[in-house]
Amino acid sequence: MKTLLKSALVAAAMLASAGAWAHGAAPGLGNFVGGFIHPLAEPAQVVALVALALLVGQQTFRRAEPAVWSLGLATAIGVAAAALSARWAGWGGTDALLLVFAGLTGVLVAVARPLPVPVYVGLAFMIGIGSGLESSPEGLRGGARIGFMAGALVGTLAWLGDAGLLVQACHRAWGKVVVRVVGSWMTACSVIVLALQLKR
Repeated sequence: MKTLLKSALVAAAMLASAGAWAHGAAPGLGNFVGGFIHPLAEPAQVVALVALALLVGQQTFRRAEPAVWSLGLATAIGVAAAALSARWAGWGGTDALLLVFAGLTGVLVAVARPLPVPVYVGLAFMIGIGSGLESSPEGLRGGARIGFMAGALVGTLAWLGDAGLLVQACHRAWGKVVVRVVGSWMTACSVIVLALQLKR
C-alpha cells in the first residue's frame, strides 16, 4: 500500500508541472507532428487518455468501438470550439474537467465490472471535449494552427487506440491485475493533482 501511495505521489508531482511546450508547437517538429504528440505533453490529458484506454481495453471490440467514435467526435467538437473562440481556447476549467473524468474512469477500471455501453460513450465524450479544448496552440495562426490542431485530433485517437489494443492483449490473470492497479493509480493521480490545484 505504501509503495502504491509513493508511486501515485511521484506521478502526481510530475503531472503537476506541465511541459514547456505543452500549449505550443514542439521545437524542431512540424506543426502536424507537434499536434500529434501534444496529448502526451499535457498532464491532465495524459491521465485522462490512459484511464480511458485502460477502460476501453478491458472491453470487447464491439463494446469499445462506440466509445472510440464518441472520443473522436467530441475531440473534434472541442478542437473546433477552441479554434473558433478564444474564450473556449483559454477556458481555465479544462484541466479540472479532464481530471474529474479521469478519476471516475480509473475507478471503473479498478472495479472491472461490465457497465452499459452508454456509460463508456459518455465518459469518452467528456474526455474528448476536454482533450479538444486543450489542443489550442499558443502563438500559431492560420495554416500552422490548423495543422497543429488536426495533428492533435489524430494523435488523440491514435494514442488511445494503441494503448487500448495493448490492454486488450493482456489476457493473462496477472495482466488484468496490472491494468486494474494502473487504473487505481490514474484515480489517485487525478485526486492529488486536483487537490494541488485547489490549494493554489
